[in-house]
Amino acid sequence: MKWTHALLVTLVMLSCKKEKDSVTSLVGKWKLIEYYYVLSVGGGCMCWESTEQQSAPTLQFFLTGRYELTYPNYLSIPDCSGNYRIVNDSRLVMTYECISALTGVVPGKTNCAFSKDGNILTITDEIHGNLVEYIINKYKKM
Repeated sequence: MKWTHALLVTLVMLSCKKEKDSVTSLVGKWKLIEYYYVLSVGGGCMCWESTEQQSAPTLQFFLTGRYELTYPNYLSIPDCSGNYRIVNDSRLVMTYECISALTGVVPGKTNCAFSKDGNILTITDEIHGNLVEYIINKYKKM
């Protein structure tokens, strides 16, 4: 009986650990290093492009389920923040509120694909209504 109880406790701890590990693996500050646009109409570079590190945004995930996307002040690009939730090993839902001087608060929600390999995080966001269909951002942990 004690052996069965110990096995059950171990299994519960391992199943909870996987979910916690996937969340904690995102926690921290990430800097954009490359991006890739997948276009619906031809033209432009269909390749990875490096970002200028002095103007690259940072994406910070907090253990509380919040995140912040910030740009260097001199760029005058609004910062965004919101909540995130990991759906499974490859899907990430992010709600956001971006503050713009022109439009005020812009709320939204995005369902992204993501993958993490060591200290590299890749997030793929699908966009409708423009020539851009997918934006793939690659971040490096700071």
